[in-house]
Amino acid sequence: MINTTYTIRPLSYSNLTHREFESLMVDSYQVLTIFTSSYRDEDMYSKHLEGFHSKLEQFQAQLANVEKKDSMSLVELDKERDNALVGHKGFAKIKDKDLKEAYESLAPVFKKYKDITKHTNAVA
Repeated sequence: MINTTYTIRPLSYSNLTHREFESLMVDSYQVLTIFTSSYRDEDMYSKHLEGFHSKLEQFQAQLANVEKKDSMSLVELDKERDNALVGHKGFAKIKDKDLKEAYESLAPVFKKYKDITKHTNAVA
């Protein structure tokens, strides 16, 4: 039988993203499951593993909820961006009041000087 020594070391996880932390927890759970199955006669390991598993599931559920909200807000931002078309008629769809007012005040000028480069000043 091969004797394996496990060492517990501190880990700074404050710089990890949520997904990196989740990956670390899933990997840790898998390692602990293997460890616990090797020491079945020790009930303490399996008790703590059950608690760890339930906390991991809660974390994953919360993470999925947060990501769903983030993706929904990104969809809304994408819609607003798409509504704010680039071009002459796009300014009418912009929801920002200041930009809309600016466009409305400049619209007559835009209309008056539209296609100005097509006109010639040549006197016949």
